[in-house]
Amino acid sequence: MRFITVFILGLSAICQAQIPKIKGFRKILAEEVQVPKRMSIYSWDSLGEAKLAVVDTGSSKNELIPIQVKRSFAIGETEVTNKEWWEFVFAVVDEKMKGNSSGNQISDLAFLLNLDTGSKFENLVQVWMYNRGRNNIVYDGVPVLPSFNCWLEDFPEGYAKPMAEYYFSHPAYMDFPVVGISHDQAMAYCKWKSKQLNSDQWMFSLPTEDQFIAASMSIPQNKKKLKGYAPYLPFTRNSKGMILLNYNPSNDLKVPDNHLASDGHMYTAPSVSYFPNQNGLYNLHGNVAEWTRTKGTNSNEFLVKGGSYIDPLPCIWPKSYTSLHHAKGDSRVGFRMVLVEKE
Repeated sequence: MRFITVFILGLSAICQAQIPKIKGFRKILAEEVQVPKRMSIYSWDSLGEAKLAVVDTGSSKNELIPIQVKRSFAIGETEVTNKEWWEFVFAVVDEKMKGNSSGNQISDLAFLLNLDTGSKFENLVQVWMYNRGRNNIVYDGVPVLPSFNCWLEDFPEGYAKPMAEYYFSHPAYMDFPVVGISHDQAMAYCKWKSKQLNSDQWMFSLPTEDQFIAASMSIPQNKKKLKGYAPYLPFTRNSKGMILLNYNPSNDLKVPDNHLASDGHMYTAPSVSYFPNQNGLYNLHGNVAEWTRTKGTNSNEFLVKGGSYIDPLPCIWPKSYTSLHHAKGDSRVGFRMVLVEKE
């Protein structure tokens, strides 16, 4: 029966239109994927730490269950970065300033934000600091700037204040994943990128939960399972004891003296860091948790997968998730895109 199922799914993949090759995206073929049953449903408490609401480890530690991926797709190798989000912001600025541009994008940005036009803004840090979270530049009905206050709200003790002020705007963080982006904003970005794709058949979107799991658990043909990458938990370290992903190892009982930064990063890491998984994807687990387009139990919420830099081991298991309101930007949440056929 399993052979017949896999054969049919494989035949379905052949019949599907061929996925176009796009730099920075990896193909995931339609198939049945075996995934560990154990999972955690969690939320973040008032101090920004993960609170495990439900943990299901299955009847055995390594019990596997099938996930059916009915259509092939491609997925981004990395999370969308601050640099890529600024490209989106300035594309919207250029469109709104068409015919009235000063010739300087930073000045145009300051103008659209209604900042003091008597002041001279020479870089993004100055604009970001002066603006302090005002967000009146809109694309497809949603504001284009990330949340300024998410770092302050998510970590109310105040030690993340420098991140609120510099993370999105400083050149040192341009290759780090963008955070503070709501589900609505992420989908608007996908729509903008789809227009650039200019295809009648393909579009960019957020992954479904099953697509996210498949990207983490499927094994490409002629490749062996990587021993040590995050999905094959509890192997979060290699044979030399090096941590393989950006998560919170402080509760790792194997090394009791672990702390939040012992994996090399107090908060996020660059989008290309640690080791890619067997499908060539970086930081699919850990670093920042990622939006999906799968609805939560509350109709206003969407599932967030992969766990973040602040989360302990159970939060990064492939089936684990939390959920957030569609309009909320969070300092622990970013996203990556998938390339799928238009429905």
